[in-house]
Amino acid sequence: RGVAIKKTERGLGIFSESTYTSSVVERARHNLHKHFFLCRQKDSTMGSIVGATTTSDPVAQPEMVVYCFQTLVGYLSGHQNAPEPRFQEAKCPLFVTWEKINRSGQTSLRGCIGTLEARHIRKGLYDYALTSSQRDRRFSPIQLPELENLRCTVSLLTNYERGNNHLDWEIGVHGLIIHFQAGGREYSATYLPEVALHEGWSKQQTIESLIRKSGYDGPVTEPLLQNCDYTRYQSSLKTLTYQEFLQHGR
Repeated sequence: RGVAIKKTERGLGIFSESTYTSSVVERARHNLHKHFFLCRQKDSTMGSIVGATTTSDPVAQPEMVVYCFQTLVGYLSGHQNAPEPRFQEAKCPLFVTWEKINRSGQTSLRGCIGTLEARHIRKGLYDYALTSSQRDRRFSPIQLPELENLRCTVSLLTNYERGNNHLDWEIGVHGLIIHFQAGGREYSATYLPEVALHEGWSKQQTIESLIRKSGYDGPVTEPLLQNCDYTRYQSSLKTLTYQEFLQHGR
């Protein structure tokens, strides 16, 4: 959910290391600006943010999470065919996050990979449901016995905007991408909008953690913060547990 981002053949996947160039951020921002106007908050209780489009808003739906579970269950059961989606097609950046729920109800991350470039939602969810569950290099692949303890979140990303400085964003509203150069190297990383709120971090703590996630281990100084390129974005979220997935499938 919050690690360095890497350019791959599938788009921008979340992994534990690597960097990407600022041109990728610019292209992602350009793609978003072609489809979205100013954002508006749809559900203050869930912290879900969506962008108004000229046709329809890309809002995360329970059916999208069901589709991710169906994809994973099919893969683990040996069925490679994609399930039939029960939601309308659209195009936007997206992430799929898997978490494991322990006996006390606490959750731990099991995988999170997505793209900052606009993708067709149906194909994107199918690809990243499998990639995040099976190929997140921080974790071992999710296995069939784990299903009943899983929780899945679909995040649809909207409204990429350039931030003026490291504090020009709101906790619980904005995700962040940072990009900077230091010691002749380029560094970059992202956190989804829910990360800082979930961790209980301040803005300063979030930025410092994000810089460390990029792989930079030097001092976090004021000049470094001023030289970073900040891009903020928002998201619409939907989360289901495995038990809720089974209920939706009835």
